[in-house]
Amino acid sequence: MNRNSPASIKARARSVFWVSAICTVITAAVLAIYGRANLLEVLRLLGLFPVNLFDVTRSLLLTAILFAGPLFEEGIVDGNWRGWLSFGSFKRYVIDDLVTFRALVVGPVSEEVVFRSLAVSLYLLANVEPSEIVFKTPLIFGLAHLHHLNETIVKHQTSERSYLATAMTPSVLLSGLVMITFQFAYTSLFGVFATFLYLRTGNVYACILAHSFCNYMGFPRVWGRLSRVAAEEVSSSVDNNNDTNDAASIHQTRAVEQPLGVEWTVAYYALLFGGAYGFYKLLWPLTESSYALASF
Repeated sequence: MNRNSPASIKARARSVFWVSAICTVITAAVLAIYGRANLLEVLRLLGLFPVNLFDVTRSLLLTAILFAGPLFEEGIVDGNWRGWLSFGSFKRYVIDDLVTFRALVVGPVSEEVVFRSLAVSLYLLANVEPSEIVFKTPLIFGLAHLHHLNETIVKHQTSERSYLATAMTPSVLLSGLVMITFQFAYTSLFGVFATFLYLRTGNVYACILAHSFCNYMGFPRVWGRLSRVAAEEVSSSVDNNNDTNDAASIHQTRAVEQPLGVEWTVAYYALLFGGAYGFYKLLWPLTESSYALASF
């Protein structure tokens, strides 16, 4: 079944929900029995309570600063900033579109619950050093994305070739390995930030929003010149009658890329590197919280 079909997305979402719920109950029991934690202490270790909206807002601001360049391209250059303020656009783009809903809601919620709330709380129970937790749990998070290699193989498989034969095809194997290596590095790097954020704020909701935001933005542009996609009208002629030379003109539109002035590209890269520097300088101040689960 196509993983992007509505039936597949709904089935996977249900499975993820039940697996996450069962794992949460098991982890809570372990924390209560072996950690001798009461209900409030368990909820705190899981990052579920108390909820500090100020910490959530600051964490989201920190993530947005890192993406200052891409936000400029997405919102100003591409003109999508109005959609960010419209509930109708949000409903149409996120809630009604199952593929986007999976990427911005199901994925971030389930992955942050499992890899931050559950995994980190168990590491804390085992008295693992915070710095070690920050660099260990993201590796598990990165490895969990290696299944995309299987999707690459299945995508290129044909009825004439077996799964193994497809997997051993040099072009398929190479492209798959390049893809999962990049994805492993990118997701592990985000995992370091999310785990640090979790330990510093004791708030899984901050991690979920940061994850969702990063999924929406995607990997930032690090090369190339900015352009704007515009609609261009094209017309062509079609014969009305094969026996005559009469022709009718039809009008269609197509999307074309229009290069922008170099100043737009300069502004983007200035914001990209400026945002990275701002993220570095504000990482500690904007993640400071009285609900921290560990100190570094």
